[in-house]
Amino acid sequence: MKTFIFLVGWLPLFVISQQLPPFSNASLVAYTPQVIKCPPHFSLVREASKGYRSHVRLSPDEQAYIDARRKHALPDAFKSYLQSLISTGQDIPSTLKSILQGKHGASPSYGIAVSGGAFRAGLFGAGAFNTFDRRNKTSSFAGFGGILQGAEYMTGLSGGGWFVTSFAQANMPTIPELIFGPANPSEQEYGGFNIAFDVLTPFPENSQNQGFIGGLILETNGKAAVGHPATLPDAFGISLARHFANGTNAANLLDFDAAHGVGHLFSDIAKVPAFKKHDLPFPIILTTLNSNHGNPKDILPGQFIPLSNTKFEYNIFEFGSYDPTLGAFIPMKHMGTVNKDSCVVGFDQVAFVLGSTGDIFPGVNASAQLAPNDPQVQQFQASTAAFQQLVPQNMPDIKLDSALVPNAFAGRKGFSETDEAFLSLSDGGIDGANLPLQPLLAKARKTQAIIAIDVSSNSDDHFADGSAMIAEAKRVSLFPGAYKFPQIPVTPAEFIAQNLTTQPTFFGCDEGQDVPLILYLANGAPPPGRPAITNASTNQLSFNDPQLVQAILDQAGEIVSRGRPQNGEARDGLYPVCVACALTERERSRLGMKRDRQCDVCFERYCYKPVTGNSKQSAGVGKANALAAIADDSSSASGVTTSKYGPVIVGLLGANLLVSSLLLVLGVTLCLRRRPKTASYSALGS
Repeated sequence: MKTFIFLVGWLPLFVISQQLPPFSNASLVAYTPQVIKCPPHFSLVREASKGYRSHVRLSPDEQAYIDARRKHALPDAFKSYLQSLISTGQDIPSTLKSILQGKHGASPSYGIAVSGGAFRAGLFGAGAFNTFDRRNKTSSFAGFGGILQGAEYMTGLSGGGWFVTSFAQANMPTIPELIFGPANPSEQEYGGFNIAFDVLTPFPENSQNQGFIGGLILETNGKAAVGHPATLPDAFGISLARHFANGTNAANLLDFDAAHGVGHLFSDIAKVPAFKKHDLPFPIILTTLNSNHGNPKDILPGQFIPLSNTKFEYNIFEFGSYDPTLGAFIPMKHMGTVNKDSCVVGFDQVAFVLGSTGDIFPGVNASAQLAPNDPQVQQFQASTAAFQQLVPQNMPDIKLDSALVPNAFAGRKGFSETDEAFLSLSDGGIDGANLPLQPLLAKARKTQAIIAIDVSSNSDDHFADGSAMIAEAKRVSLFPGAYKFPQIPVTPAEFIAQNLTTQPTFFGCDEGQDVPLILYLANGAPPPGRPAITNASTNQLSFNDPQLVQAILDQAGEIVSRGRPQNGEARDGLYPVCVACALTERERSRLGMKRDRQCDVCFERYCYKPVTGNSKQSAGVGKANALAAIADDSSSASGVTTSKYGPVIVGLLGANLLVSSLLLVLGVTLCLRRRPKTASYSALGS
């Protein structure tokens, strides 16, 4: 910070202290992208498909990772999973044994998807992962340990995306360490969720929180100063990095000297030891295009972004979409690049990914015309005004409610944003499709089964009712031939009436090889006789009681592992075998092996059975009233309001900030100073 202090030294110290909110200069510099000369033979856009619907291809790097994972990591993972099943004392089907032992070239392919829902989704997803982790001795003896290690992919959006991102970049720690942090964390290591500190109001006093939020906004100035527009999701992501990126712990979270995870890049997860050893399920984070060119006919009741808008994914190697509306990608590490000569680096911040996948600001902004006097709308407008005051942009008409990415796909025929300079991105589930299934439905990935963890807030008490699955099925129906989806009920009422949200359900058991079998695990209610603690409001961005947090993790684990108990039992003893039958079903079918009797029993117990002929249609293809039943709060974070944070945001406007002069100095600073290297991941423990 010496350079910055020197350049503003002509200002009286008391003026600086009173006029400028506290901020981290290290974070400001680390968040600033750079432009370099592109490497030799650089290619910007990769065509992911030939034609509109077929011949989709993975990137060479992703394909190489999956191939190496299948060769070096998955055989041991499946053997460990088999041992976990054997430890339950159940009779393990012979075909199932053969597949998990890798005989006949068998290698099941499945992914785990965690829905949106802020900390509620992050904690529930963590509890589920803990149940599937072979390092958890309790789960290993219960027949679930190893499911996590055997997954090829893990996807998340919004709160689920926060969890998946933290788990990946922190080097795949155990879940207790991920949530509560290691015993003695260093300043560069992952320090836990730091969940006792609110994301936006970590201080006890409003005046302190005003300064904190002002500081977050100021830390985006470097990005704006070098020509990349900075917006509200940037500042939000910088705060989220204090909870989900390396570099922050409870002891230093309120310090303004550290970068607090800013500077860590999503593409640098490739350097994490667990990734280098191919132990890590390939992580993918989802975000949704907030376009002015979407088809309004595809908007679900209660939503405002069309389902047909392109879903973009952040993965370790690429940014782009398999949606037929685009079908193209660019290198993740060169995100922000728009030509083959000048390459941008440092744009793919973990903080940016966190902020964009959880960006709910467009939802509040969309309410402005309908309810201009609503406190939420007024508070959003106040926060926008504060951002405009603190971060002058050199471009007109910037959409401050969206995460903006320079459009490398401009000029692309058929793409909705072909004439736009920037891609406007928002919460991955803001269109109502709150489960990150789309990346796992891409034909190039050949995913045979999906564990879908639905922690959406659809009811008044913040439980899921199946709306996210219905929205996803409707979205698939808009792209015939591009994706396949199993048969599901067409209304939330059917989900609830058949208890599909309160007990595990398998969708697609007897459908074609090209249709993934979905193991649907919903946070639909607490276990019988237990208090409801996994249904925190999406608004809740802190948890002060660590015992409650542990109880939430435990109850989430119980919900995903109890199955459908028979004859008054507390748990279904056959359920672990049934999960294995579902995860290996498509591989069994591919190899032409006979389904075991135990798996037949499992499928009779757990597979969804359409009640009527009309129900055999995918959701959204049938009756219109199916869509009308989708709850307004189906998007991952649409329930997040600014009411709690309004006084803090509004307070920013009362300050007489000496911003213009300081920003002028800032521009000189950035020209004179190179961005320092971020901490290496190589020192992280396993």
